Amino acid sequence: KLCYPFGIALPLLSYSLGLRGVGLLSLTAFCFFEVMSQEMHKWTHQAPKDTSGFINWLQKYNFVLSRRSHNMHHSMPFSGNYCIVNGWNNGWLDRSGFFRRLEKMVWEWKGVESNSWKLDGELKERTLRGEFRQEV
Repeated sequence: KLCYPFGIALPLLSYSLGLRGVGLLSLTAFCFFEVMSQEMHKWTHQAPKDTSGFINWLQKYNFVLSRRSHNMHHSMPFSGNYCIVNGWNNGWLDRSGFFRRLEKMVWEWKGVESNSWKLDGELKERTLRGEFRQEV
């Protein structure tokens, strides 16, 4: 879904509007990495037989997010492991309560509940009380 706006439209539009040099290179790199982050996430949902040996090797050695790491995100209580590129930042982000803080900010600003709150009422209560940190 992101290939159309980030992979094609935004770089072409920017070029047609006169963006050149380092600005165009930076925007193009940003768009490339945005699309690739989604691709890396997709690989975690595919069986090893459906991805190349190189991708499986990258996952095995944690250069990109492994299936095992990402499965932790899809396991109860669904409250962490949100990083979709390589997972290297999951530990400190989860321990610091970074995503809990964001959930509370969205709740206070828009009144929208996190999906993890819908599955775990205690997580919601802890977050609303300001208890953001969690053990990993």
